[in-house]
Amino acid sequence: MELCSKSTERTTVLAASDPLTEEKALEGANAEKWKEAMLEEISALHMNNTWVLTDLPADRKTIQ
Repeated sequence: MELCSKSTERTTVLAASDPLTEEKALEGANAEKWKEAMLEEISALHMNNTWVLTDLPADRKTIQ
């Protein structure tokens, strides 16, 4: 059970150090690494055909 405790503690420390917004990530000391990670993630989403663009129904509003 000690392993779980250390694992949880480590995860908490890592999560606490991550920026909470895209803006904070891109203005911080690791901005280039964050930008690279974002581009890799977007590329993977495109390569895996994660979504299909469709026309918005007339009775719906877009989200921002």
